[in-house]
Amino acid sequence: MKKLLLILFLVSSLHIFGQTYPKISVDGKEYYLYTVQKSEGFYAISQRFGVPQASIIEANQNIENGLQLGQIIKVPVVENPTIAAEKEENKKPNFPVKTYTVRPKDTLYSLSKKYKVSVDDILKVNPWATTLGIGDKLYIPDSVAIKKELKKVEAAEIKAQTKKYSKLAQQAFASKTDTAENQIDTLATMLESELDLDDVITKNFQGEFKVAILLPFMLDAQKRDASMERFVDFYKGCIIAADSLSKLGINIDLYAFDIGKTHSQITAVLGNHLLKQMDLIIGPAYQSQVSYVAKFAGENKIRTIIPFSSNVPEIDTNKYLYQVVSPQKELFPALAEKFCELFKDKHVIISQTASFTTYNKSDFTDLLLPQLKKNEIEYTFIDDYKIAAKIDSIAALVEEDVIFLTPSSNEVLLNKLGEQLELVTSKKVSVFAFPEWSGYLIDELYSLPVYSFTSYYTNYSDSRTKRFFSLFIDKFGVPSVQQTPNYALFGFDIFQFFIWNMNSYSSRFDKHLEYINHKGIQMNFAFAKKNIGGYSNLGVILQEINSNGLNIIE
Repeated sequence: MKKLLLILFLVSSLHIFGQTYPKISVDGKEYYLYTVQKSEGFYAISQRFGVPQASIIEANQNIENGLQLGQIIKVPVVENPTIAAEKEENKKPNFPVKTYTVRPKDTLYSLSKKYKVSVDDILKVNPWATTLGIGDKLYIPDSVAIKKELKKVEAAEIKAQTKKYSKLAQQAFASKTDTAENQIDTLATMLESELDLDDVITKNFQGEFKVAILLPFMLDAQKRDASMERFVDFYKGCIIAADSLSKLGINIDLYAFDIGKTHSQITAVLGNHLLKQMDLIIGPAYQSQVSYVAKFAGENKIRTIIPFSSNVPEIDTNKYLYQVVSPQKELFPALAEKFCELFKDKHVIISQTASFTTYNKSDFTDLLLPQLKKNEIEYTFIDDYKIAAKIDSIAALVEEDVIFLTPSSNEVLLNKLGEQLELVTSKKVSVFAFPEWSGYLIDELYSLPVYSFTSYYTNYSDSRTKRFFSLFIDKFGVPSVQQTPNYALFGFDIFQFFIWNMNSYSSRFDKHLEYINHKGIQMNFAFAKKNIGGYSNLGVILQEINSNGLNIIE
């Protein structure tokens, strides 16, 4: 038999706003008893009594399906009802909103469609509005404004969380020890110091990861070629990163799969049941195999890093893909901004001798011109091959130093350009070059200071780089293949970045990813989401080349 609990209230009455309402006392708190009228919502009742909506909702937590006609609810008694209501009414967001009065038949869904904003966004601005009544006042957010505001708030939160370890990779191999084991211990200690283990991030320091490396190691090949050695180095770089991270309690099971170069080989590997158990896949190397791995990643919901290929159409629709090396065109927007920061005090000269369409560099110029205007940077166009005299002439007329740019990577044209650059006599002139130029004009480029950009750079004189290579030799007994990019560093940077941040942010990794700007030993990471797809790395490195060598610009 169910027990019936009878609660007796001390009931009185009160005359308010021209009407008389019963007044009760429950657990020492006083309430009005109010009968809900037709189409009446919490807002209308709050205005009637001068009580915040949140207080009314809290006093009636048993109401799950909204207010109904004739329903009796409790309304908290407040000392100054008018001020209480005004205080809540004035909680207007600090971004553009429209004030809307609820009409008959209005619903959150119909309003979301009418104003092209989600129901969730309406509720974020009006958390009380789970049910609507006629006369309720709503703030309808601007769809673009609220996204910007929410992104700004989240960005601030993320920056605060990542502040303590933003220099992680820069310091990773700064100290000097004798053995590989000591070096790893040193790295672990430095990581702990950077993070402050009392931080909230330590809640995620229980990580266990299964990671698969899918690369063409060509173990069955009769002859070991250079490409195989590079990929082995990449794997070894991952091992060093895994060893370092394990010292911090991040347990990693690392699997290497030889996928060869053919469709049949990659298909056979993808049929291995172990692969479906992975938390992260790194690979493949060749664009021809990407579609197979991308399909597998999507079907099994496994994060997959495409480390080398810049041509990954699947990135636009597959949210489980992460492209490390993005097409040059995608770097241009960020590069245009960096260009204006770097050359804000210079006069820009742009050559129009090359076709603006043939060699794809006009895309950069198209993005750059509005930025130059926005930042009030002066620029001049030159439209013939005989540029040396014109550059010197312009340099003599303007007070600023001059930066020269041509939107071309055509070898014939650039060789002619190189001959002209050697004739430039002004000390005020510098050149902005695309990465492809280095193969055509290296001698001529050194005649003037040259600025360029790249996705990766191996500075062999850097202490971190030296530190890594020392550790590599101690652990594997042989040096890595010396080339740019260095594949061992490539593997280390990628593995450390993803596992560290996946462990730190757990299920929120993807939301945080766009706000994490990380400087690795060899490459920078700055990922951007592709609408409904995955993430592309837009990290770019600026560098200056002169007669004294090469200098990386922060």
